[in-house]
Amino acid sequence: MAIEFKKRPGIVAYLTAGDPDLKTTREIALAAIDNGADVIELGVPFSDPLADGPVIQRASERAVARGTRLVDVLALAKELHARGVDIVDCSSGGMILPRDAQLVSRTPGFQVPFAEAVRKAGVPTMAVGLITEPAHAESILREGKADLVAIAREALYNPHWPAQAALALGADPDWSLWPEAYGWWLKRRDRQQGINRAA
Repeated sequence: MAIEFKKRPGIVAYLTAGDPDLKTTREIALAAIDNGADVIELGVPFSDPLADGPVIQRASERAVARGTRLVDVLALAKELHARGVDIVDCSSGGMILPRDAQLVSRTPGFQVPFAEAVRKAGVPTMAVGLITEPAHAESILREGKADLVAIAREALYNPHWPAQAALALGADPDWSLWPEAYGWWLKRRDRQQGINRAA
C-alpha cells in the first residue's frame, strides 16, 4: 500500500489492536486495505494519561482487558506489512488511568519505544509522542528508532515547525522553505544581525 500524494481526500482507518479482539482487528485491517484505505493507523492499546477521546479510550481498555500484548501487535504489524502496508504509525491508546496505574509515562518521545519495537520486527515505522524539538526528532531517525517522525500536536501549535526544524538542523540556511514573504524578511534580519546560518 504505497503512500501516494494525490490532490484528493484519503481514507485513514484507525484500529485499536485487540478490539474487539485480534482476529477481528486483523480482518478489519485487511478489508480496509482491500477496499482502498490509504492509511492504516494501528493503535497500540497501552496507556497515555491524556485520552484521545472516549471511543479510542474505551477500545484500548477493552483490548488491554482481553490481554492484548505488544508481541501480538507486532505480529499483526508484520502481517499487514506482508500484505502491502508500507509503514506503521506507532501510537498508544489514550487510556485515562490513575497515575500509579499508567503503563506509559508521558515524557518526550514516550511512544518511540513502540516504533522501535515494530522496526526491530522488520516493519518500517513512524514515531509519535511529544516530539517537539528538531534535535530530538533527528536523533530518533539517526539512532534507527523509526523511519519517519510525525509532529502532531506540535504542528497544531506551531505550523512552521518543519521550516524551523530545517533551519535549526542546518538544512535551510537561506530560509527558502519559509513562505516567501517571511523568508525574505527573516533572511534580511539575519544579515542585519550578522548571523551566517550556512557556517
